[in-house]
Amino acid sequence: MISCSRVIRSVTCALWRPSASHVQVPGPYFLTRNLFTSCIRDGIYTPEDLPPPGPPTHPPINIRLRGYDFTVLEHYMYYLSKMAHYLGVTGSKRWATPATTSRITTFKAQSSLVENDYELHLYDRTVQLSGMTAPIASLILDVVNSTLPEGITVTVKVHEEAEEEIRYIPDYELVALKNQLEDMNASSGKKP
Repeated sequence: MISCSRVIRSVTCALWRPSASHVQVPGPYFLTRNLFTSCIRDGIYTPEDLPPPGPPTHPPINIRLRGYDFTVLEHYMYYLSKMAHYLGVTGSKRWATPATTSRITTFKAQSSLVENDYELHLYDRTVQLSGMTAPIASLILDVVNSTLPEGITVTVKVHEEAEEEIRYIPDYELVALKNQLEDMNASSGKKP
């Protein structure tokens, strides 16, 4: 606990004593001055409005992983969250975002006949790390850069609320029921 009080510290300063012949000779007497300080902790002056000691912490950071191979993506997501835990990052969350499906069609050469038809699923996983100090963040980003598997793309950004809304799948039945309830209340003249 910091005990803040006005403490008098003595500092001894040597003065020069003028002699009768106006030649300055060091004098044998000393002057004691008092310095007033506002906050003393363990004998050291510390201002009250300083941030806590230690390296600065980053805001929550999202590491977004995207890839077509589901198992590689899942294992790498768990690897990153486990590595962050071992490095002392306390606020580690991870979540899955619904996959996006793409339909790819290839045609035979010099014709409009379909040769192959593919359906690709792009999987998306996010690891959110909060409470990281600057040295740990640098270390984690270096590890991500050096251990990234083939076929996975990574995006590192500061957390935004819009990114969290993407992860939820809308319940179309619930939306339809809410619209129906609003229509019923509007027709009867009541407010919900």
